[in-house]
Amino acid sequence: MTIKLKSFVNDAASKTNGLKLKIKLDAALYKKENISVDFEGINKYAFPFFNHSFVLLATPYGFQEIEQIEFLNISEDGMVIYKESMENAKFISELDEKQKRDVERIVNSIFDEK
Repeated sequence: MTIKLKSFVNDAASKTNGLKLKIKLDAALYKKENISVDFEGINKYAFPFFNHSFVLLATPYGFQEIEQIEFLNISEDGMVIYKESMENAKFISELDEKQKRDVERIVNSIFDEK
């Protein structure tokens, strides 16, 4: 199954667009389909998009399953953001509960300062 992003979103940047993709990916993963995501015509990328699509699905399906998804026509910058998003999620997933709370406290304090 090939999911053409441009058919339902204008960018790969927002949380909202990430959640739209997540719904389509979840359905295909549930059916155990081979998945390709086509980024043709997409020029804007950001972490919220990848965090709310691919990363959110790594918990129920596993990182290995998500990493089997094929990327088509994605820019080098887009791929870097995807990989960093997945690496951050893997790092967090390997922490114990106390470490996760500590990371959450640090992140929250950074946003509270702004």
